[in-house]
Amino acid sequence: MADLDNDGDMEIVIGTHRDLNYNNGGIFARVYVFHHDGTAYTGWPVYDVDYRGVYGSPAIGDIDNDGEPEIIVVGREYSEVWAWHTDGTVLPGFPVDLTGFTESSPTLADIDDDGDLEIFVATQTEHVHALHHDGTSVTGWPQSMGSASLERSSPSIGDIDGDGDLEIVCGSWHGAVYAWHHTGEIVSGWPQLTGSIFQDFAQASPALADIDSDGDIEIIAGAYTGVFAWHHDGILLPDYPLETGWSRSSPTLSDLDQDGDIEVLIGSMDDNLYVWDLEGDYNADNIEWGMFRHDLLNTGCYQNIITGVEEFPENSLYPVSNNLYQNYPNPFSSSTVIDYQVKFSGKVVLIIYNMTGQEIRTLVNKNQPAGRHSVVWDGTDDSGETVGSGIYFYKLKTRDKIFNTKRMILFK
Repeated sequence: MADLDNDGDMEIVIGTHRDLNYNNGGIFARVYVFHHDGTAYTGWPVYDVDYRGVYGSPAIGDIDNDGEPEIIVVGREYSEVWAWHTDGTVLPGFPVDLTGFTESSPTLADIDDDGDLEIFVATQTEHVHALHHDGTSVTGWPQSMGSASLERSSPSIGDIDGDGDLEIVCGSWHGAVYAWHHTGEIVSGWPQLTGSIFQDFAQASPALADIDSDGDIEIIAGAYTGVFAWHHDGILLPDYPLETGWSRSSPTLSDLDQDGDIEVLIGSMDDNLYVWDLEGDYNADNIEWGMFRHDLLNTGCYQNIITGVEEFPENSLYPVSNNLYQNYPNPFSSSTVIDYQVKFSGKVVLIIYNMTGQEIRTLVNKNQPAGRHSVVWDGTDDSGETVGSGIYFYKLKTRDKIFNTKRMILFK
């Protein structure tokens, strides 16, 4: 999903296995874009994507840095990578035929700091490819994952070793999980097997997060015999794998019960949903790739700032509404914390007023991503002068014109 036209409403993007008119002579797959009310988006659907259809999810991001999001899809039969503008026109250089089947989804990230997003795709030939926005290959790519077979794991991306550069992580059909530096060099300690070769598939996309509060990012992947978790250097965490049925889904990381620590959720082929309560502290800033396709909107894009796409943080609460919470402590004498939640990314304003309605202090006046935020008021006005004891009000204004007001008490 994405707000493709910046009208405040979300559009839905989907690829099909075959043309909806297949029984009436249609053969090739289509990619559809719908408005929230189910009507077709102008310029869509597009046709003749691939004879065998689209099995993976589309990726959405501004790959050519033109200020507008693009839609990227991979066809199954020839691993054709397609990229369209929002009006349905194809970007120069596309489609790109990577050869071999693929059932995985494309992933987007700026791995070379050139301001443009690169496209990563895993194919049947057990290769991970990297393409620039013009369809040309990134230097150092593709990289091999060994024996050929149908690839279903989509690449996950994050800074797993804390060096400031992004790494690319992908599972394979033959049960190994690989990690590469952005240059295409294999990360020390990788690949790691999830079991006997060709007997333990790692088909789902890994999650990347600090799940044990050691300050380093771990790699978490579902496989045939359970859920594995390794340190960034490939060392298996104690007590892993966690036993499940065969898991072909991606782990999801969140603070599901809001107790301050992290939970891992995963579905399995034994028709169960497994949830583990881990000891590591939940910190959204330490989750690089928290779920399938990275975020709740299923964009497959690592970057948090994507023009035209609403981003949601990697936490347990889908921000379905704007909320302004009671400040704490309250009453207070020196400083107080104000928490608030915004539904959409965009302009956020938080202002403090006195009893007569006079504006005392503007605490927030900027664009912010969707999700929960905090700000501290130290009892001063906009000029830096300390205000007197009394009752004050604080009001939250968001881009969708939702205003919330709370009262607090300051005493000296």
